[in-house]
Amino acid sequence: MTITALCQPFLMLGVDSAIQILFFSYKGKSEQDDLVMTSVFLVAGVAGLSSTIIMVLSPLVVIKLFGNQNYITELRLLSMDIFFVSMLTLFRDNLRMRQEAFLYNCVAISQLLLVTGLNIYFVAVQQLGIRGFIYGLAIGDAIVMLISGVITLNHHFYFPSWGK
Repeated sequence: MTITALCQPFLMLGVDSAIQILFFSYKGKSEQDDLVMTSVFLVAGVAGLSSTIIMVLSPLVVIKLFGNQNYITELRLLSMDIFFVSMLTLFRDNLRMRQEAFLYNCVAISQLLLVTGLNIYFVAVQQLGIRGFIYGLAIGDAIVMLISGVITLNHHFYFPSWGK
């Protein structure tokens, strides 16, 4: 969990601030749409590549850290969660920039409640321990990422400009 917790902030390093500055400097909706869609492709590409690299290296990392292969699946799920959280952060920030306070809070509270509920189910009911926590985290973040992505893309769907 520490490996993925350290990786995720580096993926967004400066991107969120740059997007906010540019978003408010653009006056027209088409410029804002172009910025949002370009940032979606950029973050998805970088986060997807990072997640894939961690997935591929998971067996090596787990064997070096634990001396066995018991947690390869969990590290792979956590690497996928890097992608989910990076995209979710981007989508949630978009709601904040658009001053959609109600939707922003709904997404944040939904993530908290869904992840907590899934963690209780997997850890307490299914008695999966740390595996249950990771399952709940990854599944909850994925669901909320998809919902917030639909909200964002519904408002800004536009093919990115590769020339700017």
